[in-house]
Amino acid sequence: MDEAYSFEELRQEIVFQNDRDVGHFVAAVRRYARKCSSGEYRLLLAICAFADFGHVADELSGGRAWQDMTRGCDLRFRATIAACVEAAP
Repeated sequence: MDEAYSFEELRQEIVFQNDRDVGHFVAAVRRYARKCSSGEYRLLLAICAFADFGHVADELSGGRAWQDMTRGCDLRFRATIAACVEAAP
């Protein structure tokens, strides 16, 4: 991840690290979603959507990934979520 200098490079790295047959990224997201803060959880959903794993965000949120996306988030989380949305494919 240290070599990702843009959102597109980060997205490509996430897809590569996930590995289709193993699902490392998806497994890590599911683990972290159970223990992160509410702001981190919403950012996690946005990162999933940005990285072309919107189906995972929908699964975790019961199909409500985009409802109240920034509720409970401070300005830093909101800015980061907005950047993910803007860069999403």
